[in-house]
Amino acid sequence: MSCQRSKNFDVNFFGLLSMTKAVLPQMRKQKAGNIINLASISGTVTGPTQEIYSATKAEVIMLSEALAAEVEPFGIKGTAIAPGGVRTDFLDQTSLREPAKATSDYQVVRDTLAGLKRFNHNQSGAPKRVAEAIIKVAQMKRPPVRLYWGSGALKALQTKLNEVVTEVSAHLDLSQSTDFRD
Repeated sequence: MSCQRSKNFDVNFFGLLSMTKAVLPQMRKQKAGNIINLASISGTVTGPTQEIYSATKAEVIMLSEALAAEVEPFGIKGTAIAPGGVRTDFLDQTSLREPAKATSDYQVVRDTLAGLKRFNHNQSGAPKRVAEAIIKVAQMKRPPVRLYWGSGALKALQTKLNEVVTEVSAHLDLSQSTDFRD
């Protein structure tokens, strides 16, 4: 993981935040609007080599949820869309950056990158269908605040939810031990 400032944050989060701040005054004035932010399943379910990208997409989800609650009184809606893999050039070398120097200690990283290369252009999501679904969300009177799209994303989400419930349940005593006791 690189410690230098990530362009991922500049594009995926700060760019989105700047654009949102720019359009909100007009939306508040007209008492209407729909903010649709593109997150990713990776904002909820992550893995090796994805820490920076996943962090930016988790920020998009949290920003969208908090913002939706804030702007609802103004007639503004907000949705975070978290698709799974969409068959685009996203995993091509023009987008996906590999480490300049491979470290032999990190077999999991090499395995993950090899898996992403196999996944490239084999994703289940159809770009045209994603665009059509975004239009449907924009036309909804009461869109959901968070949406996961694609069978892969839904399966990964369900697995993650089950893992979280299992882990939290296994450590309930420790979790509750931090409360004040009278």
